[in-house]
Amino acid sequence: MIKVFGIRHHGPGSSASLIKALVDFAPDHVAIEGPSDATAMLAHTAHEAMTPPVALLSYAVDDPGKASYYPFTSFSPEWQAICYAHSVQIPISFIDLGQSHWLSLKESADAEERSQASPIRLDPIGALARIAGFDDGETWWEEMIEHRNNEAGIFDEICKAMGALREIVVQDETEDQANEVEDLREAHMRQAIRAIYKAGAQKVAVICGAWHAPVLADIKFDAASVRADQAILAKLKSDGQKKIKTEATWIPWTHSRMSTASGYGAGIQSPGWYQHVFEHPQDLLPGWFAKIADLLRKEDLPASSAQLIDAIRLTEALAGIRNLSRPGLAEANDATITALLNGDSLYLRLIKDKIIVGEKLGAVPDTVPMTPLARDLSLWQKKLRIKPELGLKLIELDLRKPNDLDKSRLFNRLAILEIDWADKSDAQKLKQMQSKQIATGKSTFKEEWELSWYPELSLRTIEAGIWGRTILEAAESKTKSDIDKTTSLETIVDLIARSIEADLPLALEQAVQKLGQLSATASDVQSLLSALPPMARIWRYGDVRTDIQNTAQANSFGKLLPLLHSLALRSAIGLPTACHSLDESTALSMKKSIEDAVIAIGLIQDRQLTDAFEHSFFLIADTTSNTISHLLKGVAVKLLFGNHAIDADQVSTYLSLALSRAQTPLNAAMWLEGFLSDSALSLIFDTRLLSILDRWVIDLDDMHFLEILPLIRRTFASFEQQEKQQIAKLTKTIEFGGHEKESGANANCQIDQERARPALLLAAKILGLEVKS
Repeated sequence: MIKVFGIRHHGPGSSASLIKALVDFAPDHVAIEGPSDATAMLAHTAHEAMTPPVALLSYAVDDPGKASYYPFTSFSPEWQAICYAHSVQIPISFIDLGQSHWLSLKESADAEERSQASPIRLDPIGALARIAGFDDGETWWEEMIEHRNNEAGIFDEICKAMGALREIVVQDETEDQANEVEDLREAHMRQAIRAIYKAGAQKVAVICGAWHAPVLADIKFDAASVRADQAILAKLKSDGQKKIKTEATWIPWTHSRMSTASGYGAGIQSPGWYQHVFEHPQDLLPGWFAKIADLLRKEDLPASSAQLIDAIRLTEALAGIRNLSRPGLAEANDATITALLNGDSLYLRLIKDKIIVGEKLGAVPDTVPMTPLARDLSLWQKKLRIKPELGLKLIELDLRKPNDLDKSRLFNRLAILEIDWADKSDAQKLKQMQSKQIATGKSTFKEEWELSWYPELSLRTIEAGIWGRTILEAAESKTKSDIDKTTSLETIVDLIARSIEADLPLALEQAVQKLGQLSATASDVQSLLSALPPMARIWRYGDVRTDIQNTAQANSFGKLLPLLHSLALRSAIGLPTACHSLDESTALSMKKSIEDAVIAIGLIQDRQLTDAFEHSFFLIADTTSNTISHLLKGVAVKLLFGNHAIDADQVSTYLSLALSRAQTPLNAAMWLEGFLSDSALSLIFDTRLLSILDRWVIDLDDMHFLEILPLIRRTFASFEQQEKQQIAKLTKTIEFGGHEKESGANANCQIDQERARPALLLAAKILGLEVKS
């Protein structure tokens, strides 16, 4: 005897009714819609450590990126059927088309067309809902099915309704290519049921999607029916499709990934609500609003007992007005907005994220099959006591502590493998601190990471298995592969840094050798300049980590300084030539490269390199050259002044020449931008420079002033607010030719006192001031 139970995936009402129906039917075998080649995985669901939500992950062995997820929650009817089978110790099996065939279908030339089913075909519940006058299938299903708990007979009604709907759809979609895939699936399920029955089962319970229920309930065992299904399945071979070797495992899942927003085809919009409905059918509204009240109070929002009572009453009243047998989520949400949120739906988003959807993370036992890499990651997580958790978690590491150092190594190795469980927090700020030589003892030993686990990382771990069997081996292999492929100095320097942070001595040695090869042939000066800052940081700060780690890296690390010295020297020599004939955008890019390189040279503290760059800056600042970018000329003078290679008198000379009438206003503004960017203190502490600049601005005619105004504003925008205020204050007191500078209107014109007197008297009268005649 075969009994088919058509359910809606993840329906709590379906689960409750299914439990009662299975108890009444007492089957000796449970068959579930699911990939048949993953049936062996069902044995692991009996383990006490298996805690839903979980997902069955099936993936191609040769290409783990090709994978499918089959999520289950505690309120999923399929999960309850599995639990029932374990409780009465009867066999369970999946009966749907295996993933080895599914992945082949997806690879076929017409896979996209085959997956394009009509709205009715993909959403039969929605079709019935529209026929019944409901706006969507979820509301209809909740009213007609989910609210009817423990009604075993409901499945016969579902089967009849779906049978009638299928007749309509078949008449309308006889040529629909999506039918081919559905026909394959249903033929496979029928054949699987026949095999179960033939193996000796007397009472088979079949749990499948409601759409498939009619054709599976009408299964026949005669030879003609069997041959018909065999002919359908023969198309898998006749189409030239080859089975793909697959493997399966269980992974933790989350409620947020169960929602339709996450992209899961058979998802639900409100898993948190469904979980509550399943667990508290008799205490639905009080328990629900108690959760909402607890959340609101944590957000410092009022949620009194009186408001909760009003919300419950309003929910029940809305259900009555809408002719519903029982309140649903829509009624509860409307009541929440009215009674608890004072009509403001803003916080409903918070309630949706935290309660209606929720962030519950499942767990799987250690006995579940894992790839060697995933097993190694699990061992590291236990050893370092870092449990994968949902949401962002900020941790601070002190690299002087062995356990924290191991965590840092693990996180960096995972980042190399693109398993982004951990991200460095505020990494840019730390780099800026290092570049400014803030070398406090704590800063070089401190790391901050943000941890956030999500289910898809399990698949990424499987994908990364192609690089090795352990995290160390895989990270080393992938880094060495990246080293072989790259031809960029910046990239190879980044790989050196990553090798040091992840403690990959073999990759570091290869990267240093590759750096020597690339630096010997590199001719682009800007590329050489761009490689200096990260190399200088590695040499200056990387030794902190290297001192703590094993000394296997010492030889490779020691080779960095000669390479760094060579790159810096070649950069300095070629810099003046590289600054000729540059357009504005290229000059701006070169400006940043030069400034960063100077900071890097400061970290190295090598007098020869400092002298080499100063010599280049003198050549760039040469006022007689007309082909060097004026922006870079200004930068060169600024850097020379900052390094005390020239004094204020010489700067004043450079500034006077740059702002003289012999220069066009645009060139003068570009020079000024290069000189003043991030160096407001030069104007504040040397009023001679400010005086020259101020006189130049005053002497500009209106047309030239409007032309260079955007450049001047861009320059001053880099100053701090206090610096700008101080400069403004100084400009009011600067003297020219022994006379104090006039401010306001008096700076450019003489006021006719006689003509102004009537206006001044009237203003004084309005203000109530006494004016002496």
